[in-house]
Amino acid sequence: MSGIWQKNKIMKTIKDLTEYSIKFLGFELVKEFAHDQFFTNRYKKGKITVDFTYDGPELISIDATIDEVVMLPINKKELQSLDKILNKAQNKSSK
Repeated sequence: MSGIWQKNKIMKTIKDLTEYSIKFLGFELVKEFAHDQFFTNRYKKGKITVDFTYDGPELISIDATIDEVVMLPINKKELQSLDKILNKAQNKSSK
C-alpha cells in the first residue's frame, strides 16, 4: 500500500470516526485485506471489532461487530445504553 494513499485514507471519515482516532481509543489494527475492488482495515479491542472499508481511496463504510458476551452482569442504565446503541436500526424503524 502506498504511503500517500495510506495517509489520505486515515484522514477520511464517516461522521466523527477515523482510523487515526480509533487507535486513541485503544483499538489495534489486526487485519488488512482486499476483496473484489474493496480494501478493509480491521481493528479490534476486546469484544468489539471495527471494519473500515474502502472502494479505492473512498471510505464507504465503517461497521462494528460485537462478539458474543455470555452472562454479563448489568444494571438498568447500562442496559438502556446498550439498547439504544445495539437496537439503533430497529428503534428508528419503529418510530
